[in-house]
Amino acid sequence: MSSHGSREFGAHEDGVEGPTKEDAQRRAERAREAPNTANRPDHFRNIFSNGELPLDELTWGIRGREDPQYAAHQASTRDLLRKLARRMGEHRPSDDDFNDDIPAGYTYFGQLVAHDMVFSTLPFRSTGTFPRPSRNIRGDRLILDTIYGGGPDATPICYALSKYTTETPEKLRLGRIVPPEKQKKNDGQKDIEAVKENDTKAAEDAGTKTAEESDTTTKKEKDLPPLRDIARVDCISTNDDRLKQGSAQLRTALVADARNDDNLFLSQFLALMHQFHNSVCAAIDDVNASGDAPGGKPLKNGYDKYIVARRLVTAAYRNIMVNDYLRKILNPEVRRHYLSVLSGRGRFLDDPGDARMPLEFSHAAFRFGHSMVRGEYSINNVGNIGGPAIGSLFLKQALNASSGGKSPSKLPLLKGWLIAWSHFFAFDKDQLSKLNIEDVSAIANPQPSRKIIPSFVPDFEAIFPEGKNSSHDLAFRDLVRSIEAGSRSVGSLVEIIKQNMPESVWKNAPAMWASGSTSHGLKHEIAQWLQQGKTEFTADEIERISADPPLLFFILFEAQQGGGNRLGLIGSVIVAEVLFQSLASTSDLIEGDEPARAWAGKIFHDFEMKEVWEIVAFIHKRYEYRNGEPKFI
Repeated sequence: MSSHGSREFGAHEDGVEGPTKEDAQRRAERAREAPNTANRPDHFRNIFSNGELPLDELTWGIRGREDPQYAAHQASTRDLLRKLARRMGEHRPSDDDFNDDIPAGYTYFGQLVAHDMVFSTLPFRSTGTFPRPSRNIRGDRLILDTIYGGGPDATPICYALSKYTTETPEKLRLGRIVPPEKQKKNDGQKDIEAVKENDTKAAEDAGTKTAEESDTTTKKEKDLPPLRDIARVDCISTNDDRLKQGSAQLRTALVADARNDDNLFLSQFLALMHQFHNSVCAAIDDVNASGDAPGGKPLKNGYDKYIVARRLVTAAYRNIMVNDYLRKILNPEVRRHYLSVLSGRGRFLDDPGDARMPLEFSHAAFRFGHSMVRGEYSINNVGNIGGPAIGSLFLKQALNASSGGKSPSKLPLLKGWLIAWSHFFAFDKDQLSKLNIEDVSAIANPQPSRKIIPSFVPDFEAIFPEGKNSSHDLAFRDLVRSIEAGSRSVGSLVEIIKQNMPESVWKNAPAMWASGSTSHGLKHEIAQWLQQGKTEFTADEIERISADPPLLFFILFEAQQGGGNRLGLIGSVIVAEVLFQSLASTSDLIEGDEPARAWAGKIFHDFEMKEVWEIVAFIHKRYEYRNGEPKFI
């Protein structure tokens, strides 16, 4: 661990330093030289291009669903994609599918990143009924708009009210859970109301903030259920149809981006990030009180504290994304190359002045996370919540345990549904011991994610309406989106990489070993895989898929050829190009904020903030969760 935490926000391992002010100036100059296409009505585009591609550079020559020339072939194209999805669904889950290199929590860290990159007007459950030019509402990316929205004034729903009405809210909302002893069978709503009444009365009696938000607490406050979920409310005075039908009341999540309540694991990670922000706010108060504020200038009002806390949390998140998440999922040579580019020693392949989202990232490559989802999870050591063992649950349960899911009456969460974070992320036990944070002997080893392979677990039926079920349907929807968006062909990507990236990056990748008229190096392997399954393909269909594979399928297949523990070359280049360029475009705002960097040294002095476990440990050290059940770590 380092004692100078602020430096690490701009530094990375592998001997590559982070971006400097001079690097940022060079990037800005390149952006001014580039054509300005950011205001085009189409918020998406093809990667490595800011114009219309020739048909021979698009998968199956399909420019997009809205192309009149495609209408006559849509049915046959979808039939073939459905067969490919069925072949992907033939894989039977087994212990061999688990990836010991990537703990299960990174699946949902990646989902948060996806929501921070793309907020599309195309519904997730759609199979392409909207034309390609749907809007991407995310402008600046990777600045945690998915958590903070537009700030306390523009998105007040996710901010905790301040003690004084004239003060700008600085902290994010959290919600209490309902312990088992407070929720009786068939009388959940009555007991939820009792908890609310107790909560309100304790706050009025104490005249202070809650236990997780203040170091000054009362006995009554400590008796309340912990704030370890996102905040939710009952919509009891609305025209919701579910209320009229007499079914369970729909809980509304008080968050900036409702997609982050998609499943239990993601909503718990979002609550963790809310706790992280609030912990930083509390630490700022401590520094102010100590008289040791940077430059002798304490932060006196809520808005200033909110801004600095948001900058610190966002910088830590970005640093962790580069040094932890991307280290795990990317091809090492590709990551090393893009770290150099981020530091100003090299150029991105794509146009730095075109702010539109490359659809090869949003509609194909970054959907690889669906393959990492497990069918069941261990979340703690105490909960008896209907899973295959104590402290475990099935994926379907997690998908339904949300405000917009099928079981909102189960909310607020029971105590047994809380995540103990060592089940999802690996912890540095030596450093935890040095910080005197937790009894390391009680810390679990994290469960692995699934490998990145061309198959999904057959447990996704909870997210699809009308009884459509299993991995077949999710795979089909993902494939349709990739094809009908008009994504680049694998062959065109191979050529661009060969012509524009150092040979040392790609020379060992099987995808690049094309020979003769073959556009990529895995044609034979794909054809063989198609023939080995129960799903029957004609010779022409095998030729079409193997020679010009749908991009998402190829990315998963390429990863499998390397063992499935991380993305292959093509998937890595697309993901790295888009994420690293997004980091570069906003580095002045986050890493270049000098006042925030000065505060980082005061707040994170025991932490480098390079791995996810450090967020958990920072919160745990602040609030001493060691006596809670289930364990916080």
